[in-house]
Amino acid sequence: LLSTSTQRLGLTRPACRLYTADGSLILTINELTAWAVNEALQEHKSETKHGAQGKDERPKELNAENKEDWADSPTPENDHSEQRLPRVTPEDLKSMDTELVSLIVRNPIEVWVSCGESFVPLNDQKNRIEDFQMRQ
Repeated sequence: LLSTSTQRLGLTRPACRLYTADGSLILTINELTAWAVNEALQEHKSETKHGAQGKDERPKELNAENKEDWADSPTPENDHSEQRLPRVTPEDLKSMDTELVSLIVRNPIEVWVSCGESFVPLNDQKNRIEDFQMRQ
């Protein structure tokens, strides 16, 4: 990933770190895939919470192995304020439905490529630029 990033971005120094949008350091393709799956599941949970699906409906993409790991939608009986979904690890990818994983990684995953610099969230960068522009 790093050498491909260096070549495709035309970097003068070799890329040495790869971060996701939330600042997670990525060392392997499996870590990047697991991060993307977790993001997709969290996004789906948020959509479900906001009424995009029926009350007891689960994602259709999940196979029988993964349905038992899916956290129940909050109901008056089990509402514990904010239930967390189990995190998918790179090792879990082997047992997941390959069609689901393929569907998720079909879309580009935004990453931040570094040549040694520490990760700086995009919001912080925008704030710094605005502050700099206001001073001038």
